[in-house]
Amino acid sequence: TRIEASNVSDTEYFEDLGNTLVQTSQTSLERTAEATWHGDSWQATMLVQDFQNIDSTLSSFDKPYKQLPQLVFSYTPQQHLPGIQASAAAELNYFTHSNSTRVTGSRIDIMPRLGLPIERPGWYIKPTAGIRHTAYQLDNTAAGMPDDPSRTLPVATLDTGMVFERTGSWSGRSYIQTLEPRLFYLYIPDKNQDELPIFDTDNYDQNFWSLFRENRFSGPDRIGDANQLAIALSSRIVDPASGRELLSASIGSLLYFRDRTITLPGGLVETDSSSDVIGELAVALSRRWRVSGEAHWDPHRSQSIRNNYHLQYRAGPRQLLNIGYRFRDGLQEQADISFLWPIGRAWHAVGRWYYAMDDNETIEALAGLGYERCCW
Repeated sequence: TRIEASNVSDTEYFEDLGNTLVQTSQTSLERTAEATWHGDSWQATMLVQDFQNIDSTLSSFDKPYKQLPQLVFSYTPQQHLPGIQASAAAELNYFTHSNSTRVTGSRIDIMPRLGLPIERPGWYIKPTAGIRHTAYQLDNTAAGMPDDPSRTLPVATLDTGMVFERTGSWSGRSYIQTLEPRLFYLYIPDKNQDELPIFDTDNYDQNFWSLFRENRFSGPDRIGDANQLAIALSSRIVDPASGRELLSASIGSLLYFRDRTITLPGGLVETDSSSDVIGELAVALSRRWRVSGEAHWDPHRSQSIRNNYHLQYRAGPRQLLNIGYRFRDGLQEQADISFLWPIGRAWHAVGRWYYAMDDNETIEALAGLGYERCCW
């Protein structure tokens, strides 16, 4: 069980007294109560969720929906036909809103699935096929719009990959290196979904693992049409003595075999033949130094559109230094430096400088002292 209850009597409380950028940027406070049950082959969750608006510039129309309640159920039978994996997932929501003009109502989303995985040492093939059905019962719909729209779509995937492995040594230290190519094909037919409301659905943030998602939207109000192939390659270097991962590198992209016509309201049809090339890298330079990064390359414009790099030094419980750099083409270019460092046996200093390089201004600055002695 989990309960999260928040309320402020002054909606400018965090703007006035919040001590982090995250706090001062809040637009709403969540109130959630959740309970989850587990069985041998099933799991069920019940949730109720409400929000307090603390952004005076946010109109009542733009406030988030309340879920009163949400019921989620998943089932994976332990006994099944040889070689076949079956599963089913279902979600029932009832959405309400403080603005009486917004569309409200219930939504049920069901997806049974069958898979035929073949896994062998060094390679795997995992085909799956499922049917996703979503139905609504709505109130306050616009003139001419149905109050019981529904959508049924087949979803087919083929996930296949190989794992090559070799041993080697460098500077007298042995290591294991892997090479892991992966292909992931996804097919979902195009079906007009303009009659369906938007309750809790948005676009996903794109990263390496989004190449393997079945839906490019975060909720079931939109199921993206797809005829696409993800091509990816990963490699890892592992210390065989400790199992510690010394290096992890991945690169991948999506190839589209047709335009993507399903969008959120106001969105544009996507016509590119491929996605950005996305790369990730994490290197343990030593037991104290670690560097990681993510880069997005737009092959159609031949330029980098997003970079995120992070360098960390961790020498002990109170010896930590972080240096970060974030870039998004046309949106942001920021540097972030933070540290925790001892000054004597009991005292330590803490600080952070978060700087917008594109605007030449400090976003957030923090400096402080800490004291630790015995048990206080």
